[in-house]
Amino acid sequence: MSTAETVEFARQVMDRAWADLPPADRSLLEAIRAEQRDATVRPLGVYTDELRRSAGYASFPESERQRQDAAAGLWIPELRLVLLNAAHTSFQNLDQRSLEWALARVAWHEWGHALAFHRATNEDVSRGEDFLELAPLRWLNTSARLTTVRASTPMRSSPRSTRCCWFVAGEA
Repeated sequence: MSTAETVEFARQVMDRAWADLPPADRSLLEAIRAEQRDATVRPLGVYTDELRRSAGYASFPESERQRQDAAAGLWIPELRLVLLNAAHTSFQNLDQRSLEWALARVAWHEWGHALAFHRATNEDVSRGEDFLELAPLRWLNTSARLTTVRASTPMRSSPRSTRCCWFVAGEA
């Protein structure tokens, strides 16, 4: 596929993945204006930084942009946008059916971030340490940031970002 065909294919997959979401989740995502989605073949850190700056937000530090460049998908809370990098290395050499499945899974994962971000209560945040004790041991062994994150410590200068982290940090 050409670059343009790859992006169009990924957008179509995201549209189908959106339609396959449970209606209640889709309704909540619409209510919080998180239904926007797009695909690109550019590294997501660079692309996201351009989008955020064009909307008046400051750039992330270079280390964060590099981390985002390595991502196959991102939920960008400030822009209410899910982005997929259809040219990500994890998608290379996949047949079309496998690529469709992988792209849909990443899109669902990113919408999960948006849902977790908005469904977490203040009580959930304050009980972060208790939730860590419930986390599977493999998460604690493979995700060093789980041991360093604290519910009272805002991440990326947004207190709401911490809420998301409690629910998804083990999957990163």
